[in-house]
Amino acid sequence: MAGTLNWSGGTLGGAALTEKVSVASGGLINLLGDVTLDKRTLSNAGLIKDELASATLYGKNSAVLDNESGGLIDLAASNFYVFAAYGGTGAPLNLNNKVGGTIRKSVGADECEWRDVNFSNAGLVEVQAGTLHLRDYGGGADNSTGSGKFKTSADATVEFGSLPFAFAGTTFSGSGTAIITGDEVKVTTTATVASGAHLQINSGTLTVASNATLSIPSGAQLLLGSNYTSVLTHQTGAKTQITSGGIFDFADGTINGAGELQVAGTLNWSGGTLQGTSNSERLIVLPTGMLNLLNAVEINNRSIVNQGTITANTVTAEFIGSNGAVLANESGATFDISSANYHVLASYGGSGVRLTINNKIGATISKRVGGDTCELRDVNFTNSGTLDVQTGALELRLIWQQCPGCALYQLRQ
Repeated sequence: MAGTLNWSGGTLGGAALTEKVSVASGGLINLLGDVTLDKRTLSNAGLIKDELASATLYGKNSAVLDNESGGLIDLAASNFYVFAAYGGTGAPLNLNNKVGGTIRKSVGADECEWRDVNFSNAGLVEVQAGTLHLRDYGGGADNSTGSGKFKTSADATVEFGSLPFAFAGTTFSGSGTAIITGDEVKVTTTATVASGAHLQINSGTLTVASNATLSIPSGAQLLLGSNYTSVLTHQTGAKTQITSGGIFDFADGTINGAGELQVAGTLNWSGGTLQGTSNSERLIVLPTGMLNLLNAVEINNRSIVNQGTITANTVTAEFIGSNGAVLANESGATFDISSANYHVLASYGGSGVRLTINNKIGATISKRVGGDTCELRDVNFTNSGTLDVQTGALELRLIWQQCPGCALYQLRQ
């Protein structure tokens, strides 16, 4: 089909998926009402455009919508829905955005939904306005993947809800936000948040699978948490890498799993728990990295290895460690307590071994500002490096080990 089809109602049906309707380059389908694709393939190399607010494209009985290279699906109206029809038999609608294909939400501050759809994105999904929301309402969709790009404009959002989704070579770009609110979203190989883009885990779970990598390069931002149910989890061999110039805002929720978090950029930690099953599971602050402690935070049965800089910036906040947690300050690293009344202590009521702090040869724990007292309380503390107290007092209420000949400055115990 190279002309124009105005589709305002009815069903495009078939007896088998091999029965196909093809929209050629230059062809146009205008979606003008509630329509159904039933056990048939619709292949688009032209333009499919939604023109009617609150319209719905139903797909059922394994129907397929292929957006081919050069094809454009333009969601140009508010509140457009694409979902498997209730009561349809067989697999739900399969929506495939192929390499070179584009699906765009071009206008409208409202939300468009893809509901109960198996979605494969190898092309570009572009949200220029409002929100594009992928959801599972129990319609059997369980095989959505992305190896392409999700691009969001400023103030626009793509939201991955309860629909199971696997990122496999996915890139998030633009100046808007990709939000994860579902519990079955996974990085299976790689996912990258490009410079200027934002990825937010908000009441959902993002799993970085075994040997997979989530990358936050310079100019990009990862945000975890609007509440305690937000989770970033790492399977064995998995990595989240915050490279130099990248930002990770850890506001609430939990980071857990057997993989590793590597920070060469900036980690702003204002809430939530760094959780492990063994202190061999690590968060590494690399030599160019900065960990800012901005509120009361907790590390539980996990290690922080500091090769860069940790700064405590908030008055009367606490760094709580329990159940065998370890903070290792490596040679060349600095833990700078630059706020008044800061506490580093073992968790009250925590079971197992209390927090261990190892200030190694060539490492420094410093207190540079504030005339008040900061405390290290109820921790196993080994100092082979330098304690540098330039103002106020650093009070040690702990199990203390000072190596012979190690530097010790202006210390009150």
